[in-house]
Amino acid sequence: MASFNSDSYLHLLGLSAPISADLTFLEQLQFAHLHSIPFENLDIHRGVPIVLELDHLFQKIVVQKRGGFCYELNGLLFGLLKALGYDCWLVSARVYEGPRKYSPVLDHMAIVVQIDGELYLTDVGFGDFSRRPILIQQNSPTVDQERTYEVDRYYQYYRVKLLQTSGTVPEYIFKLKAYDWQDFQNRSLFHQTNSKSHFQKGPVITKLTEQGRVTLTNQKLILHGETQAIKEQTTFEALLQKHFGLAWPQPRSNKDYSTT
Repeated sequence: MASFNSDSYLHLLGLSAPISADLTFLEQLQFAHLHSIPFENLDIHRGVPIVLELDHLFQKIVVQKRGGFCYELNGLLFGLLKALGYDCWLVSARVYEGPRKYSPVLDHMAIVVQIDGELYLTDVGFGDFSRRPILIQQNSPTVDQERTYEVDRYYQYYRVKLLQTSGTVPEYIFKLKAYDWQDFQNRSLFHQTNSKSHFQKGPVITKLTEQGRVTLTNQKLILHGETQAIKEQTTFEALLQKHFGLAWPQPRSNKDYSTT
């Protein structure tokens, strides 16, 4: 298994190592990540255990040119940010599920980065989300190419919201408390094995492109805003290869989650 290598990781993103760990490069890094590496849960439906360990994630995502879900994508990016000299830490986020209802602690992994005394929320593992780091400061909106996000306080939490003309939409809440990788292991295992997890509903893969977002599930393909229904596994496999360059291997007969 290949060991983590920041130069190879950056090459996949089309970037070179920065002169300094500043906000400009962090913005370039997040934008390139979203366009280069898909969000996907395919291993969950292939019966392949997800291992939250830096070299393993590097092998899967950089060497094999795969994607992953939040614990994988943000976990690997966190390793890169640390290697590049950024002051950052992992945080636990609780995802919005309805009025005054959020998912459990450790349900989502995100990253907080401190630059020149300011805090920024960086997240490449939340699917269709901000393309720029979000400033963690009240009444200070962050505008990406299409949308506007803002952070405010929600009881003892920070809350990140999508601002729309029709009103605000909460995304998730988080605290600034730092967590270790192993703290997310049990919740990662829940999403891999428990039928109550939304990741169990079916395979999904999505990525930004220059023409817009491409999203594929076992029920539909959304290509730059146009939707195509999918009725057969063979169609899903063909579209997975066409739009993401990935083959769909046969699932394993026996799952072994002892390494997660």
